[in-house]
Amino acid sequence: MLTAMKWASLLWLSSLSLLAAAQGVNCPSPDDVKPAQLHGAWQVQFRQPPPGWPTQAKVRLQAHLEFKDSLSGSIERAPAPGHPTLALLAGDLDDGVLVLDESSDGLRITAVWEGSIVLGSCGREIQGYWKDTRRDPNPLKPAPETPFLLKR
Repeated sequence: MLTAMKWASLLWLSSLSLLAAAQGVNCPSPDDVKPAQLHGAWQVQFRQPPPGWPTQAKVRLQAHLEFKDSLSGSIERAPAPGHPTLALLAGDLDDGVLVLDESSDGLRITAVWEGSIVLGSCGREIQGYWKDTRRDPNPLKPAPETPFLLKR
C-alpha cells in the first residue's frame, strides 16, 4: 500500500518526466537551430585567454543587413592588446556550427570564431575557439586558439 508521501513522490517524479519530455520536444537539436534564434545579447567566457586579455565580454547578434540568413553584431570587452573595446562581428550558422569574423576597424578581419551549439542547450550555449589573427601573422607560428563559451 502506498503512503501519502510515496504518492506525492511518485506524482513529482511523473511531472518531472513529463517536463523533461516536453522540453525535448520544444528544444531543437543543434542542427535545427536557425540564425534568428541567436539574435540578441550573449555573455562570452574565454578560458585561458592570452596574457592581458579579459576573460569575459558581451556579444550582441542580429540579422545581417545584406545577407538574410547571416548574422552580424558586435563584441564589447575590456581593452585588449591590438583590439579596441568594441569590434564588429559577421558570419553564419550552418548545421549547428557558428563561424564569425571579427573586425576591429570594420575593414580587416582581426579575429575568427568557430563554435558549435551545445547539445541539449536549446541553442542557448555555443562552445568553441576564438583566434586572434593579429597577434602573430607568421604562418609558421600561428596564434593560439582560445576556448570560449557563449551563453544566454
